[in-house]
Amino acid sequence: MNDKSILHDRVRETLDTAGAEYEVLACEPHLADTAEFCAHYGISMDEACNAILVVLKTTPRRYVACLVRADTRLDMGATLSAGAPVFRFPTETVSTRDGIIFGRMDFGTIVLGRTPLVQDRQRRMTLPHEAIHVVQYEFLEQALSLPLERAILRKLGASEGFLRHVDLGAISVMLAGVLQMHMDYDDRPWERESVLLTEGRK
Repeated sequence: MNDKSILHDRVRETLDTAGAEYEVLACEPHLADTAEFCAHYGISMDEACNAILVVLKTTPRRYVACLVRADTRLDMGATLSAGAPVFRFPTETVSTRDGIIFGRMDFGTIVLGRTPLVQDRQRRMTLPHEAIHVVQYEFLEQALSLPLERAILRKLGASEGFLRHVDLGAISVMLAGVLQMHMDYDDRPWERESVLLTEGRK
């Protein structure tokens, strides 16, 4: 049940070097389907993950590994295009307090409605529009939120080792929330920038 010798040497060495606690399970080939695996071994779908390995057509060849919880659906093609995780929402549209939309960006992750994006122009623009928001969110984190938070944590005595592994991201979330509460959707500069870059209009 816990025979670590069945792991590839590099996988085992990486896990052991990281000090990770893990258990090796030799899955029978006929139980490779996620639902059958979970039912046979008594593991719930929200506790299981699928590892997806993608080979990029680059020179030299590159590999991308994605770990996806079994009860969610990752859109692999959209994810590789957007440079961020892209999940399909189980309904046709995604509801927000601003109304009904086809997608949104949450903390660097893109959530799209189930309806295919090729039916009209607005749907086709949803993925690139939200991908721009991912870049904006990352800039806000790196340029404002993280430097301020790390400075505050240093004042409070946090070690450099702690700061290397912990990014709170609280300031960017609070700032974005306050701005959204006090600005109409069409007046938000990040929305105007995203529309300009994806559709060429202000």
